[in-house]
Amino acid sequence: MKPLKSILNIAFLLLAFNTGDSKSEYILPPQASSVCAADLNLDGNLDIVVGHSYSQLIDWTGITMLINDGNGYLAKDTFYLNGQHTKVLVDKLNNNDEPDLVTQYYDGITSQIGILFDFFEGQSNLVNLDLTSYADYISKGDVNGDGFSDIIFASNNGKYWGVIYNEGTGNFTGPSYYSTEYWPNDLAVGDIDGNGRDDIALCGTDTEIYYSFESGFEYFLLSGIEHDIELDDMDNDGDLDVITVWGAFVTTYIIYENLGYQNFEQNIIFSFQGASGGLLTPDLNNDSLPDITFMDGVKFYFLYNLGNFEFSESDTITPANFPYSTNYCWGDLDNNSFPDIIAFKEMGTCAPNLKVLFNDGNGNFGENPITATEITKAKNQKPNITCYPNPFTSETNIEINLEEKSFAEISIYDLYGKKVKNLIYNTTKGGSNTIKWDGLDYGGESCEPGPYLLTLTVNGNIIKTAKLIKH
Repeated sequence: MKPLKSILNIAFLLLAFNTGDSKSEYILPPQASSVCAADLNLDGNLDIVVGHSYSQLIDWTGITMLINDGNGYLAKDTFYLNGQHTKVLVDKLNNNDEPDLVTQYYDGITSQIGILFDFFEGQSNLVNLDLTSYADYISKGDVNGDGFSDIIFASNNGKYWGVIYNEGTGNFTGPSYYSTEYWPNDLAVGDIDGNGRDDIALCGTDTEIYYSFESGFEYFLLSGIEHDIELDDMDNDGDLDVITVWGAFVTTYIIYENLGYQNFEQNIIFSFQGASGGLLTPDLNNDSLPDITFMDGVKFYFLYNLGNFEFSESDTITPANFPYSTNYCWGDLDNNSFPDIIAFKEMGTCAPNLKVLFNDGNGNFGENPITATEITKAKNQKPNITCYPNPFTSETNIEINLEEKSFAEISIYDLYGKKVKNLIYNTTKGGSNTIKWDGLDYGGESCEPGPYLLTLTVNGNIIKTAKLIKH
């Protein structure tokens, strides 16, 4: 096998097939190792990208693209690309709108992260960056706050994590390495402290957060041994919480509620008798509360978020005729506003090795697209709040997006539930609206430093809340 950098001409080599007229089961080349969902051809529909490890059976490794026609039917093409594609990401990394692919390569000696620009268009602009050892985990995020997605990676064997900084024009700086005292088991990236720069969360023997500042990274030890980690706003208060998993024979799921910079409250939400993996946090029923999903061998488990860090009893699905699932992701393939399961297994070409289960939003998953639901993404868009800077000292901007002209109220409350100020109480135009809060109360006095709760009420209904931190 040759390194990624030697493969500049990408030839379409194999085709993947669906089984009969099924929109649920697909036969791909063997050694499927990773999967993600992204809009590859910019038509508004989510497509699927599958990365394959090297197969001795057919002397091949590469990428499969499954292109969505908008109704859940996936047309398939596969192309050869050298590498061990155990993690694939799709993002916009240069200065155009075409999707770019991030993957990795390792032959026992050479370790690289490969970036294939505009790969859906069949272009061969491949950039590769050498690493000191194999990157087991790859993620993306704007670590330096310049508006461009950087590449963040972690190496279990190398006992380090690092950042490759994106200049936004197809050029990259780095890698920059940061050693750990343990073997990292998972990686998550997001703006935990709300300062406009994405932070890095790692878990293994320790669970750590590296807060990103202009001056560098600030280390924070969150907890002890945990083996999966995700970042999401589990209580819909406008900041990212930390979700982790620990244990083996008994697995426990934990949410660390984000109470402000380096301040968390632990919530143990579920214990499972057995080993599990694949922690993800999709919004399964489109209620703006992230749910929790994981898998145990042939079963998928779902914990529906009821709010206030309470969750439903676990629900399970075992896909028919699809044993030994190895990984999965979520994506709304049939455009009914509910994410669907996209699962794969590494077994060979003699049986379907990719399966889609379509979600009706009511806890049911079927093998046919659910397009009869009269719900569209446009109709289900909900008002959003963005607050920046947050934390703030003297002034913060509050941006709201309304679907249409509405009567809106934005209020600020302290932690005792006392309203300190109304910022908006009138009819507001649709689209983006930005207002400022200067940190003053009704009497014009400066509010004490600390956390405050912002609420957005639209036409009499509380729609969104967000946490503000005043320094």
